[in-house]
Amino acid sequence: MEPGEKVLSDVHLYHTCECLSTKESNSVTRFVIKLQSSDTDEIGDNAVSADQDSVDNTGHREVITETQHIPSCLEVDEDGDLILQRDGNSFNSEDTAVITLEHSLATELQDVGEQVWAGALLLCDFLLHHETDFCQKSVLDLGAGTGLTTIVAAMLAKTVYCTDVGESVLRMAHHNVEINADLTSNCHVVVRELDWCKGLHVQGKGNFRLSEVDITDILQAEVIIAADVIYDDDLTDALFKTIHLLLSKGPPKTVYMGLEKRLVFTLSDLDVVCPAYTHFYEGLVRLQQLGCEGRQFHYFRLDEDLPMYLNYNRTKQLEIWAIQSVIPNG
Repeated sequence: MEPGEKVLSDVHLYHTCECLSTKESNSVTRFVIKLQSSDTDEIGDNAVSADQDSVDNTGHREVITETQHIPSCLEVDEDGDLILQRDGNSFNSEDTAVITLEHSLATELQDVGEQVWAGALLLCDFLLHHETDFCQKSVLDLGAGTGLTTIVAAMLAKTVYCTDVGESVLRMAHHNVEINADLTSNCHVVVRELDWCKGLHVQGKGNFRLSEVDITDILQAEVIIAADVIYDDDLTDALFKTIHLLLSKGPPKTVYMGLEKRLVFTLSDLDVVCPAYTHFYEGLVRLQQLGCEGRQFHYFRLDEDLPMYLNYNRTKQLEIWAIQSVIPNG
């Protein structure tokens, strides 16, 4: 990419956005979640109605959920942060929930965490569909970006550490957690800076500084999640080093990753390839071979036809991967 060139996620095309006049280039989107009915497990029951379903070319059934419009006049506080007018519990009689999210529409590559990407929405679907696996668990969100996956995890879990790098994205994630506090009131959410390139030690400054207590809590996390973090080989290598450390300490745990295979045509290959995805897979193999004393690491892709709780274009390039640490005979 050329210096200053911006990248754009297409997720915003499926939702109604309105820019905040006080914050350059930022938008607010309300993501409507169609919650699973308590009396059925059928995928079709997540649909609004039969004639509103659509099927994409991957064979997945796409559930069209209602997108709520942002009010024409948005109120902000003295810092320019959005003030929400609450009307009680966001869970209504139709079993829906609404996540209000501030995010960017287009950024330079180093700031892509401020956008919403489809891999995060797929991971949210996975969390919601397997809610009993995350209920009352301690969760670590790596590269949390806007905090969307953190908020969904916090709807289920006991504790969630929301981590990323950089003051801007951390402030955005913290703000989004705050304005969705009605959905996460039963969970303790902590926003901290965790730089994979620096290793797991005290780092950062101010309100997002990672402390010794935080590190102890993070190492005890039972579940790790990450979405849309596979796009740069150096960062992928740093991510795997961090995952290796996390899987080697504390209780046995599982990492769930939502990602998108991004296809590119290269002159060197004269073909359409997925270099970032290939590097990711090679990292999985190395991680399993490396293992650690007293533990084994296993990775696998989760191939299941998940119901769609959010509205987005689910393509066959979107995948969920899991990495487990296992103590033999443990």
